[in-house]
Amino acid sequence: MQTKADPAETMALPIPREPGENLRRLRGRKVLLGEERKLAGWALATALLGIGLMVLHTELAWFGHCQWFAYSFMVKCLITLSTAGLLILILAFHTKEIQLFMLDNSLTDWRIAVSAPKLALIALELLVCSLHPFPVGDFPCLDPTPEENSLFLSGMDMSLSLLMFLRLYLVPRAVLLRSSVLGDASYRSIGSLNKIHFQYPFVLRVMVNSQPGRVLLIFTMGLWLIAFWVLSVCERQHMKETDYLGGTFWLIPITFLTIGYGDVVPVTMCGKLVCLFTGVMGVGCTALLVAVAADKLEFTRAEKHVHNFMMDIQCAKE
Repeated sequence: MQTKADPAETMALPIPREPGENLRRLRGRKVLLGEERKLAGWALATALLGIGLMVLHTELAWFGHCQWFAYSFMVKCLITLSTAGLLILILAFHTKEIQLFMLDNSLTDWRIAVSAPKLALIALELLVCSLHPFPVGDFPCLDPTPEENSLFLSGMDMSLSLLMFLRLYLVPRAVLLRSSVLGDASYRSIGSLNKIHFQYPFVLRVMVNSQPGRVLLIFTMGLWLIAFWVLSVCERQHMKETDYLGGTFWLIPITFLTIGYGDVVPVTMCGKLVCLFTGVMGVGCTALLVAVAADKLEFTRAEKHVHNFMMDIQCAKE
């Protein structure tokens, strides 16, 4: 008995749809990372511009005295404008960072992504970046008979000016966002499997392992230049006008290398703190230099095998 064959089954092909949710999130993440990278770069450039204007204002106040007061005041106003721009860029950066966190964790309410420690960190960052010599207060140069000992920066202006160097914390952020580690998909996928967080310490260790000499050289020279200028500002009122640059330029490397001849010593508390910080950083950099040199002097695996083989032959002959 023959049975009637079943009709051929037909299968409907899937109609192409819009890109999936995961692809949309990946594209959005790439766009947000690019915007974060640009904002971090602009924030660092604005911070460096403010520091450069601060150095110019300090030198104008020292060399120009009251004759260049108008130029010094204009530079002070430019510092305030650059600070306002920096604060706007920092707020925009953290806004993009919160949006990226919401995208990674599939959040819809921004209040869930903003915790109390996050708000405290943003407030601290805004406070640090807002420190600068304000163009307000008493101006001794506007007095009919200005005193000689009040021609340089006041204590408040000097403190606020030196605290502007805290803005250099933006350097690691810009380096992190522009590093190939953060943008490499293979790095991130393998790192997520091993529960590695791509933050500043990890990127710093990658840079030190790949280019140790360059990292140490840039860090050491940058530290020397900053400490040299800060120490010259702290001590120039207590040194001869022709000796403070040479004295501070000699004192910083001697303190950094922990030699300390004692022929030049700081007088002010500010200068003593700068020398203390320089000495501590010198000890740390010396330890890193020894570690890098020891790693460079170590045999590779092939060289070690050859050396051990030749030593075994020599021992066998004896």
